[in-house]
Amino acid sequence: QLPNGFEIEPLAASELEEYQTLYGFAAVLMEHQKALIHHPQYQHFVVKNPEGKLVAYLECSITREEWIRSRQYIGWIDYIETHPDYQGKGLGLALMQTALQHLRAHGATRAMLITTNDNAAAQHLYHKAGMDITAEERVYGKTIDAE
Repeated sequence: QLPNGFEIEPLAASELEEYQTLYGFAAVLMEHQKALIHHPQYQHFVVKNPEGKLVAYLECSITREEWIRSRQYIGWIDYIETHPDYQGKGLGLALMQTALQHLRAHGATRAMLITTNDNAAAQHLYHKAGMDITAEERVYGKTIDAE
């Protein structure tokens, strides 16, 4: 449940500049972001406060080509973030529930995401949304000596 006056909507192309101001992950070119908005297997959801300002977002996706090869119908929560001034109001959980419904409606039977092991706030949200840890990654690295 969202607080009174808050709404979840798909991101509109006209809101991309405001979206990129809120977006806290690696910078994405505007043209790429525009292409994603119109991609049939990708969905952006935003939360607007009562004044209509974007205060949280979630991006999710499916890849039907992978489904054919793997026979696993996985939907991905790609990115989720809430502006610090609006955290703790249930916006992230509402976005997660909206995305899970969206993924299910588009054929996904499982939802997955990846986060770092020190992101306690995100992990708490994902557990609240009914998700469990199903795997941990092995990360390889190598220092490359200068020649």
